Amino acid sequence: MSSPSSRWFHQGTDPGTIITLDQPVPSQWKILKKLNERNFQGSEEMRRRHGHYSYATAKLLCCDPKKPSRKAFMRVYLQVPFKNTEIQDPKSRFRQATTYMPPELTAYQELTQKDFSNVPKLLGYKVSTQDKSGLIPNGFAIWLSWEMVPGLRLGNSLGMIHTGLCPLLRGDMSVRSRKGMDLIRPVSLS
Repeated sequence: MSSPSSRWFHQGTDPGTIITLDQPVPSQWKILKKLNERNFQGSEEMRRRHGHYSYATAKLLCCDPKKPSRKAFMRVYLQVPFKNTEIQDPKSRFRQATTYMPPELTAYQELTQKDFSNVPKLLGYKVSTQDKSGLIPNGFAIWLSWEMVPGLRLGNSLGMIHTGLCPLLRGDMSVRSRKGMDLIRPVSLS
């Protein structure tokens, strides 16, 4: 089965490619398959008014090249040009370069640090920038990898867990989620 067509990820995400992550310790991951690509391209106005970042993501299925039975997921965040600036010269696109820390990475870091047993562990990440031939020269390029865990995915492709569930099950999930969140961040009554 072929990978989904790509608008932004033309190189570096092909099956067989080895990705080296440098945090918290160096690790390598071999891409087995691109699972999806999402486009979050924004406009300059959206950035000015709402602080929206213009980026795309790709989710990859990977394995440890030294131990192929050890599988993991990887997501790539790549800064992309604002709408209608895609064909501008690299110098103009360079002015769009910014930094970004995906909330997903922050969450995995925190949950892994607290050693929760019921969530996937962050296996590694790399925060870097695109080179001068990139879509946005010096724009952000972030890679993160997390372990695969057994079980069924509760959410749809957008993470919406309540879609299609009966009211009783939705209520039970909400109660359990609140209890889990209380373990992560103590409630402040001030």
